[in-house]
Amino acid sequence: MSTLGNRLKSARKAMGISQAALAKLVGISQPYYGQIEIGEKVPSADVLQKLAAATDTSVGWLLDNIEDPASADYNTDQRVAVLNDLRAAPGLRALAEDEPMCHVLEISNAEWKGLKSIALSVQPDKDGYLLLLQTIRHIERLASVKGAGRPRKERD
Repeated sequence: MSTLGNRLKSARKAMGISQAALAKLVGISQPYYGQIEIGEKVPSADVLQKLAAATDTSVGWLLDNIEDPASADYNTDQRVAVLNDLRAAPGLRALAEDEPMCHVLEISNAEWKGLKSIALSVQPDKDGYLLLLQTIRHIERLASVKGAGRPRKERD
């Protein structure tokens, strides 16, 4: 198995998904993905970029050309991944550095990934990321309420 295959398999298993599920995310067939994973096929640059995006890694990390600190702890502890990511926003890094607060807030890996994915013209500080986290949680609560999203009936 190639480095690419090993890295893909590792990321896929960390995500807890099958070859078929990852192939579907990328838009390729499962047999083709399986051949990539065992080293029988080499994906095009476009497919390689889609694989990196789907596994939240980088092309460099998948090909073992560079060590990607943001991906090293993939889906194990996204807080640690933020701390290791030299490209992480300073406000997000400050939040990740506050371990007691993170423990109390019980920030999930999905929430860390959501916070990392937010691109704003102005970089929020730690308090700004706390507000963003509260907003994300509020939106999720609203969406989980039965009937959320339907317009209210006007009262007479």
